[in-house]
Amino acid sequence: MRRIPAALALLLACLFSLPGTARAADPIDAFSAARAARDSLKAAGDSLGARPDSLRIPRDSTTAAAPDTNPFAPPPRDATGAAFHYVTNYSVNRNLANWTQNLLVDTYWHSIHIDNKTDINFREDTERHTRSGQRTTNLRMDYLGGHGATAGFNLELERNNDGPIVNGRVRPTATFNNTAARLALGDSLYLLSQPLMLTVEGGGVSHDENSSERRVTSGRDFKQSLTWAFLNIRHVQFQLNENNAAARNTGALSAGGRDTSFHSHDFDIGAQTKFSVPWQSLVMTVNASHAKATHEQPTGGQLEQVGQQTESADGTVNMTLLGWATLTVNGRANRNLVTSNQELTRNYAARSKGGTGTLIYSLPYLGNFTSSLGDQVSENVRNLTVSARDSQTVEERNLLTTYTRQLGPDFDAQVNMAAILRRTRYGDPRQDQDNLNRRIGGTLNFHRDGLPITMAFQASQVLNHTVFLDATKSGQSSTDQLYSIEYDLTYKRGQDLSVTQSYIVSADANISDFETNPFVTPNNVYIKSTNYLTSIKENITRRASVEVNHNLRLSRSGSYDLDESGNRVFGESNAGQTNDLTLGVNYRFNAWLTAVASNHAQFLQQNSLDGNSNKVPTSRQRILEFNAGVTVNYDFSSTASLTGNFSRSARSDKFTPYTSGNQGKSRLTNQDFFLISSKLNLRFF
Repeated sequence: MRRIPAALALLLACLFSLPGTARAADPIDAFSAARAARDSLKAAGDSLGARPDSLRIPRDSTTAAAPDTNPFAPPPRDATGAAFHYVTNYSVNRNLANWTQNLLVDTYWHSIHIDNKTDINFREDTERHTRSGQRTTNLRMDYLGGHGATAGFNLELERNNDGPIVNGRVRPTATFNNTAARLALGDSLYLLSQPLMLTVEGGGVSHDENSSERRVTSGRDFKQSLTWAFLNIRHVQFQLNENNAAARNTGALSAGGRDTSFHSHDFDIGAQTKFSVPWQSLVMTVNASHAKATHEQPTGGQLEQVGQQTESADGTVNMTLLGWATLTVNGRANRNLVTSNQELTRNYAARSKGGTGTLIYSLPYLGNFTSSLGDQVSENVRNLTVSARDSQTVEERNLLTTYTRQLGPDFDAQVNMAAILRRTRYGDPRQDQDNLNRRIGGTLNFHRDGLPITMAFQASQVLNHTVFLDATKSGQSSTDQLYSIEYDLTYKRGQDLSVTQSYIVSADANISDFETNPFVTPNNVYIKSTNYLTSIKENITRRASVEVNHNLRLSRSGSYDLDESGNRVFGESNAGQTNDLTLGVNYRFNAWLTAVASNHAQFLQQNSLDGNSNKVPTSRQRILEFNAGVTVNYDFSSTASLTGNFSRSARSDKFTPYTSGNQGKSRLTNQDFFLISSKLNLRFF
C-alpha cells in the first residue's frame, strides 16, 4: 500500500476525533444517580487525581521524570510517518451480543505529533430487551520546539446511553455526556548550570448526566510543576520537585448548585550518594516530601472545608560486600492529617515509622540465603474532635528467611520460614488482641539428565494464633493450623507424551483453648482432604492431540470436644467424595484452523455420620458438560488478520437432596448455547 502523506494523515486524525451522532452507551451502573458533582473533574481524565474523601495528592507526571527529560516529547522516530489501526470484535453468548470497534490514528511530521484513539461499544441483552452503547474519543497533539520548549493539547469526548428497545430503537432512560480539554506548556531551562523543567497545565470539563434526575456540572483546573536537579556531581545527587494544583467545579442537581474547589501544594526533595571502594560498593538514598491540600464542597446545605497534610521521609543504605553478599537497610516515617469543619467522621490522623534489614548471600558450596527482619509501628486516630476511643495502634515485627541449595547433581532443596508478630491496641481496650502468624515449608526436587522421570516433594505448616485480651472476647480467640503434604511424579517421552501423578493431603484445624470459660461457645473444627490427580497429554499425530485429567477428592470433617477426663477427642460428622474427569481432543487442520472438543463429568457425594459412625447420604450431584468448536487465526497479510471462535456448549446438572437418609425430589437443569466471537485487525499504513 502506498504511503499516505503526513499532512493527509494529520487531517484524518482530526476528523476521526470529532464527536459523532451515533448513540453510545455504558453498562447501567455507569448512570448511577448517586454520582456526586465533585466527581466530574475526576471523570475528565483524572485531572485532579484526588477524591474529597481521601484527598490523596498525586505526583505530577513530571515529578518522576528525570530532570533533563521532556514529558511531552514524542518518542524518537523518523522525520515523518503515519499509522492507521482498526480493530473490530463481535461476540454472541447466550442472550448477550457485543460489538466493539477501536480506531487508532498516529501521525507525526517533524516536531508535530498527533494521535487519536476512538472506542465504540454496543451491547444488547435479548432477554431484558435493552441496548447500551459507549463512545470515547481522545485526541492528543504535541509540539516539541527548540531549546526544550514543548506544547501539548488533549481533548476527550465521552457519550453514553442506555435504555429499552421500543419499535427497534433505543429509548434512553439514562444518558451521560462528558467533554474535557486540556492545554500543557513546558520548557527546559538551566539554573546554576543544572537542568530545570517547568510545566504549566490547565483545562476545563463539562458533564451532563440524566438518569433518575438531571445533573449538570462543569469545571476548570490549573496545575504547575517544577523539577530541578540542583546538585549533580560524581557521587552526590539532589533533586527538588514542586507541584501546585487548583480546580473549581460548579454543579447543578435538577436546579440550583454550589461551587466546589480544590487547592493543593506538593513539595519533595531527594538525594542520592554513591561510593565505591575495592572491596565494597555503598549507595545511600534519602527522600523527603510535604503535601498540603484543601477542598471545598457542599455538604448538608453548608459549605464543607476538608484539608489534608502529609509528610514522609525515607532512607536506604545498600552495601555490596566482596561480590557475594548484599546488605540493605531501610528506614521510613509518615504522617497524615485530614480535618473537616462539617463531617466529623472525616477527621483522621495517622503516624507510622519502621525499618527493614535484608541480607542476601550466595556461595557455590553453601547455597543461596536470604533473610529479612522488619519492625513497624503505626497509629491511627479517627473523630479527632469527638473522642480518642476510635484509635488504633499496631506494632508489627516480621522475619522472612529462605535457603536454597543444590544437593549433588540430581537433587535441589529449598527451606523457607516466615513469622509475623502483631500487637494491636484500640481506644476501646475490649478489642485489644495479639496475633502470631508463622509458616514453615520446604521442597525437594529430583531430576537426572537422560532420565524421563522427575519427582517433587513439598510440605508446609501454617500457624495462625489470635488472642483477645479481654475475657468477654476470649470466645473469638483461636488457633488455626494448616498442614499440607504433596508429591508429584512426572514422566515425559520427548514432546509427544507427558504423564503426571500427584498426591496431596491437607488438614485444617481451628481449635479454641478456652472451653472452660463461661463466655465461650466452643468452635473447634477439623477438615481434612485428600486428592489423587492424574494428567495425561499426548500428541497422537502431527495434527491431533488428546488430554485426560482425573481428580479423586476425599474429604472428612468434624469437631473436637472434651471427654469426661478433660481430654480433647475428635468426632467425625461429615464425609464427602468428588470424582472429576475431563477428556479433550484437539485437531489442527492447518496453521490457521483448529478444532477443539472436550467432555467433562463430575460426580459429588456428601454424607453425614450417625451415632454408630455409619454414613448417611446428604446429597448427590451429577454434572455433565460438553463443548465443541473451531478457532480461526488467519493472517491475510502483514497488515490484516482475523481471529475467531465458534463453539457450542451444553450442560446438564442433576442434584438430589436426602433427608434423614431418604431420597428427595431431584432437580435437573439443562443449558445449551452457542458462542460466536470474531475479531478483525486492520493496519492501513
